[in-house]
Amino acid sequence: MGDNRRKIIKEIYIYRESHLPTDGWIQKCFHCDTLTSKNILFKTITQYKGCYVKYWEFNIHLCFSCKRYLYSNKGENIKKFLKFSQKCNDYIVKEYPFLRNEANNDSHNDSHNDSHNDSHNDSYNDSHNESNTYSYDESDITL
Repeated sequence: MGDNRRKIIKEIYIYRESHLPTDGWIQKCFHCDTLTSKNILFKTITQYKGCYVKYWEFNIHLCFSCKRYLYSNKGENIKKFLKFSQKCNDYIVKEYPFLRNEANNDSHNDSHNDSHNDSHNDSYNDSHNESNTYSYDESDITL
């Protein structure tokens, strides 16, 4: 039998803080501060709540150069890739502490999948945060 729970997708876009509108499609790259419209699906966390299944999709703004640098030739760049992944995970834990248990038990890393920023399908507005986009102060990340 199939799962009859209602599925809710919460898309979160993470990028560096900038002068740009928070709901805009161009943001600063999370790694290097370059303006970009590109992002990757970094992680999806599944949260089961009664008759609902909520999928938290964390999309990281990452410019073409940084994506190529971090993902190509992983044998040489594995330390940088792991450090970048850890910074992303640290940010998610810091901003979404209520997802910590689900992240440890039920998440999977989708950092190899590209997410196209064509639409923002937010079918649920969480009372914890009014916006579905979040910025990261550049002083908080060092690579």
